[in-house]
Amino acid sequence: MRTLILISILLVACAGVAVPQVAAQAVPWEAHASGPQGSLGPAIDPDPAFGSGGTALFFLDYPNAPIGNGLRVYSLGGAGWYVLARHKAESGYWDAVVIRVRPNGTQDGIWLIPTPLKEIADAVMDEATGKFYFAGSGKSPLLPGSDRDFAVTCVDIQSVPGGGTCAGFGSAGSAGTAFVGFDLGGGSNDYAQRVVVRPNIGLILIGVTEVTDHRTGIAVASLYRASGALYAGFGTGGKLFLDTGTGTDQAGVNVHDAALSNDPDAQTRLYIAGEYWESDPLDGHGFVLARNAMTGVQAVVAASMVQAVTAIHVLANGKIALAGWTTEDLNRQLILGRLNVNGTWDTDFNGGGLFAAYTGLDSTLGQAVPTALAERPGTGELVVAMDHRLDGAATTPTRQALGWFTANGREMLAWHDFGFGAATGETPRTTGASLLVDPQSIMLVGTRRWNATDDDVTLTRLLFRDGESVFDDSFETPTAVLRATTQNARFPLE
Repeated sequence: MRTLILISILLVACAGVAVPQVAAQAVPWEAHASGPQGSLGPAIDPDPAFGSGGTALFFLDYPNAPIGNGLRVYSLGGAGWYVLARHKAESGYWDAVVIRVRPNGTQDGIWLIPTPLKEIADAVMDEATGKFYFAGSGKSPLLPGSDRDFAVTCVDIQSVPGGGTCAGFGSAGSAGTAFVGFDLGGGSNDYAQRVVVRPNIGLILIGVTEVTDHRTGIAVASLYRASGALYAGFGTGGKLFLDTGTGTDQAGVNVHDAALSNDPDAQTRLYIAGEYWESDPLDGHGFVLARNAMTGVQAVVAASMVQAVTAIHVLANGKIALAGWTTEDLNRQLILGRLNVNGTWDTDFNGGGLFAAYTGLDSTLGQAVPTALAERPGTGELVVAMDHRLDGAATTPTRQALGWFTANGREMLAWHDFGFGAATGETPRTTGASLLVDPQSIMLVGTRRWNATDDDVTLTRLLFRDGESVFDDSFETPTAVLRATTQNARFPLE
């Protein structure tokens, strides 16, 4: 039975306090699942020195609002990690949350900062300044109308006693939070879905805006990181709109990920990934497009693939790795790909640019929807975080899963998935949000659902085993290495 401790918190508008945390550790309900080679070869094993069984749970169970979701994780070197999360306040607004985690997985401080955001979709750390930015949607009290606008709150836990919003940041009448409205039509709602930091310069918010009651497009805004003011040199007055409609009023788009290039000239390229549809929301197409991060001008032609692109990562060599899904036999199957800098498919990646899970993997992958993608430094190998179900049934538990792939996209080296318990009568569900990968280990932050009104933050540390797994008895019967082939593992490049 889950034990809850309710803690009274005094919150001051736009300020926060360091608060005690119900930092319970829980063993995953299925700690180890089969990998392609099982205990006979490479594996991803939970770190026994971290949390309990490799996982720490953080219960943001403050009075009347026990919903907390993990968003991002950042390294503090050997001192531990920062976890960025969101907490739904009783008022219906979202709080920004920063959790400092020790190397053993225990909590070493937590800061909860109230915001005027009605939704927090993403968060980042500016590692140059140590400040945090939480992005989503909200409404400035000084702007007319009741529609939502892009919103981003800056959080400072170093200079502000007890933690709070950043001094000097924000729109007029909204200290600590900047709002950007596009207001193009329809309900005039704008939703920021991703935020990236341009080192030493500013922020870029990426999301969607309503064009009509039945059409949305991609919206991008560039802001100064210190003040939140629009950077006028980007797009038109700091804002950029990309329409998805091509002659039809029935069209929509979702932005699932964004990243900056690793060029030596101050990150001059912005990559945006997601899915769009025309006429039929169930007939979507994935995309990756690039814009100049300084001006917003198109840099390369968009790359289209089947169904959806849900995660991207700029590799050390400047190429773009992508992960997404397509529907195969009613299952959402994993797709990996790699693009050259000019937007063409990289033929050195599985001989055509794509690796796709095929029907023969149903028993292993089932429903596999990527949520994050990273590169193992020094190797070029890819690590993919996925939400995984064995089938599409609503009563089937959802697990967090990781796939470890060779740099050339031809082999899955290992597979690991795990899940958590839920309240009596509830289907166990968990989702991953983001990855932090170093040569030895993987950090995966996410959320587990306890019941309809209670979510908890999860943080899991796993170790690369380039030889044999130390969990010889934890895996199912080993199977052959999964290899992509031209005949049955690649979908047509569109």
